[in-house]
Amino acid sequence: VVMIVTDTCTTMQKCWQYIQEEFPWISTLPCQPHVLSLLMKDIGKTKSVTKLISDESMVVQWFQHHHFPLAKLREMTRQKLGKAKELIKAGATRFGTNTLVGERLLELKGSLMATVVDEEYIAQNYKDKGNTEEETAAGRLVRSNKGATTKSLILDDGGFWQRVQTHVSTTKPIFKMLRRFDTGSPTIG
Repeated sequence: VVMIVTDTCTTMQKCWQYIQEEFPWISTLPCQPHVLSLLMKDIGKTKSVTKLISDESMVVQWFQHHHFPLAKLREMTRQKLGKAKELIKAGATRFGTNTLVGERLLELKGSLMATVVDEEYIAQNYKDKGNTEEETAAGRLVRSNKGATTKSLILDDGGFWQRVQTHVSTTKPIFKMLRRFDTGSPTIG
């Protein structure tokens, strides 16, 4: 008999020990998705990853909240990839979506770089400004106005793309395993 437990805290470990002492034929195992989820959470708490996720979000938000940069990016993406592809925004409650954000940024790297060096884009002379807020039908919208910082990141000042690549290559196998095990159907034969 195998007993699957969903928490690895000290209290749970004492319960496991009690069960194994009292019923030696029962083995206890931590819940696989929960352990992977905790691992991804711990990775996300490190200072360097927190900074990278913030930088990735800034790039995505800049393009999503500004019409001309977004239109120019879409144009460059169609030219370079031959089809439309959009940036992905991280979900607040879905674990591992930051991996998907980084993966899509890498996929659109050439388009992003071509966008920020385009003559029409440069002519707009985007600068860093404070955030602006506006009321919409859906609620309050806060626009990040970090045009110069976004351009600097995309042009790889400070090794942005290498950090994104490291983030994706490190977390993607964990993310894939988490998705595989986080299901209601059996995953082990």
